[in-house]
Amino acid sequence: MPIASAATRQILADAYKAIGASGKAWLGLHSADPGDAGALAELSGGSPVYERVEFTWTSGTGGTISGPPTTVNTPGGPVTHASLWTAKTGGVFIDKCPLNPTQNLGGAGPVTVTPVFTVS
Repeated sequence: MPIASAATRQILADAYKAIGASGKAWLGLHSADPGDAGALAELSGGSPVYERVEFTWTSGTGGTISGPPTTVNTPGGPVTHASLWTAKTGGVFIDKCPLNPTQNLGGAGPVTVTPVFTVS
């Protein structure tokens, strides 16, 4: 059942934002579905080396939060999923989503993702 109240949708979106410290999250990338715990197929290596990138959520209206376009260095190959974490390494897995479209890099290079979360 969709949530009819825009104010309630925004309260829920802002609660999602609060999972990370001070409205921040770390964006990770994966070469396949990371699974329910986020631990599978996270990228590694490359030059410059792959690492999760921190961003800050901004509240919208009507049930939306968004982050800025966030660029992550990758080692190349398929990049199929993004994940959200509470830390640069380790940390608590927050969520995942498939990338659309999937990226397939022939060599090391950047991938830019714009995080958006919407409650409907």
